[in-house]
Amino acid sequence: MKKCILTLTILLAVASSSFAFNGERRGFVLGGGLDYALSSGWKLDSQMDSYETGTGLGFKFVIGYGINTKNMIVYEANSSGFYSDDLQRKVTQGFSGASWYHYWGSRGKSIFTNVGAGFFMFSVEDRWSNEPDDGFQLGLGYEFSHHWQAGFYYTFGKTTDRNYRFSHNHIHFSIEGIAF
Repeated sequence: MKKCILTLTILLAVASSSFAFNGERRGFVLGGGLDYALSSGWKLDSQMDSYETGTGLGFKFVIGYGINTKNMIVYEANSSGFYSDDLQRKVTQGFSGASWYHYWGSRGKSIFTNVGAGFFMFSVEDRWSNEPDDGFQLGLGYEFSHHWQAGFYYTFGKTTDRNYRFSHNHIHFSIEGIAF
């Protein structure tokens, strides 16, 4: 609950100090995208042979502030889902937290990097949701047009369920539109 309150506080602080879209990657930014998880996996930490990976679709949501034309600080949420043969249900997992995007070139033609820290979530369709725990994200991509970019992201983290602790990761490719 404390993490949720902290995330909402940061989100409100960023949104309250931002301005309307100016087209220069400064001020208010808002975006989203579709992901394809090349590998999405979870494992039960206490049992080395209890793990599963899959592929699936996901989504991304970004809202925040462009400090200057090279740097954005955003709240970011992304997730992936796949059908678990072990659990006989669809599982969804993802990262939610603060991310820093750094663009290495001019708008519309730039490599970018991404680093994020927050928490990781995991849920099993019609069954349960684990308690979120630490989550992290690393990304590398290319802004190929004024408001469009594509990137590869690696997210990883932990969740807990009663007495069990889970490790998660996913590697995903994303096509994103970001208004600034």
